[in-house]
Amino acid sequence: MRFWNKLEKSFLPSRSGKQHAKTDIRERFDAVDEEKLSHDGEAMLSFYRQQGIRGHIRSFQIILDGAPVSKIEMEKQCNILCEPGFHKIHIKLDTMKSQILNLKAEAGVRYFFEIACTMEEGLILKQVEMERIEEE
Repeated sequence: MRFWNKLEKSFLPSRSGKQHAKTDIRERFDAVDEEKLSHDGEAMLSFYRQQGIRGHIRSFQIILDGAPVSKIEMEKQCNILCEPGFHKIHIKLDTMKSQILNLKAEAGVRYFFEIACTMEEGLILKQVEMERIEEE
């Protein structure tokens, strides 16, 4: 089984008991002023943390270019502004780390990420494809 197939299956249901559908991704993120984002010349990284068994009462650290920039609790979201360019992103909880994602951020663009922690995979950081955002 490929890693991404395992990843999709390892994400846990929300408190309502439903697995998040691909098309409801927009409902999990707060709206932002896209015009202001574009005008400011920065990129926005938006993270949503899935419900999970491991680390459920702990905040995970979001690491951008080797430095902690924010913490995120379960079933919460956070937004981080960053300069355009190449960045390395990962999630950390004590000694556990997710894989490192490489991102080329463009000014005025919002990037979406999902975070989870499972018994099998440990910490998971996954970028959400933009076409999932644009689906109606």
